[in-house]
Amino acid sequence: MATQTPSEKHPAVTDAALSPSLTSSHEQPIDRAAERRLVRKLDIRIIPVLWILYLCNFIDRANIGNAKIAGMEKDLTLTGQRFNICVWVFNLGYLVAGIPCTILFKRYGPKSLCVMMLLWAVTVVGCGLVRSWEQLVVTRLLEGICESAFISGAAYLIGAYYTTAEYLGRYVVFLTAGIIAGAVNGFISSLISKMGGVGGYAAWRWIFIIEGLLTVVIALGCWFFVPPFPEHCEFLHGEEKALMLRRVREGGHNPHDTITLKDVLSELGDWKIWAG
Repeated sequence: MATQTPSEKHPAVTDAALSPSLTSSHEQPIDRAAERRLVRKLDIRIIPVLWILYLCNFIDRANIGNAKIAGMEKDLTLTGQRFNICVWVFNLGYLVAGIPCTILFKRYGPKSLCVMMLLWAVTVVGCGLVRSWEQLVVTRLLEGICESAFISGAAYLIGAYYTTAEYLGRYVVFLTAGIIAGAVNGFISSLISKMGGVGGYAAWRWIFIIEGLLTVVIALGCWFFVPPFPEHCEFLHGEEKALMLRRVREGGHNPHDTITLKDVLSELGDWKIWAG
């Protein structure tokens, strides 16, 4: 009987070996202890950075209410329904740009989340520099466009790394950033409003400017920490990456997936889509 070399007994697992077309149907059962260690590493590497981005996202979209309290309504003559229009037009940006911007996210990868963040931060700063309510409408519309694919992109990225059973819990943790932002936003704005008069700017202008500039800094910093899609993962190596890719494949993420008209019609025929 021929003897086996160590490499034959324990062959190295490569990314190529995990390709659906090359993988044997007799794969060894997953080592659950190794899987738990992998999931903990994913939790540390993926969720916190997305949580911070969403914290900034929620603060930036909600600060218009604090700016109104700080004097914006009077300075921009937001009479009648003008303030409501400025609030509502943000959602119009979501509706108009949501799908195309999500397609761009899928095309250019998760780093585009930081680009979105940088762009919406610029629009937030712009909200603090406007001189009329019409200009505020434009900047809020642009902010909605820039933010439109962020939450869906972050949700997709979480789903790409985790199994279906693990996804919901991580997504809920991600969404807690919005709760925290709602709790601290008023306090942060009240502190910033004490800058009223500095540089000739009213307090409400500083709320937009300071929070927008802070988002710029965080967007640039998070560029180095937002992970790529699993197939391009660089923070895992060897057996850990092989295990992650195997879980990804079995969980349904397909980096080469394409959308056909048949797929679209199938999804549109799902009553849950319309209910949502």
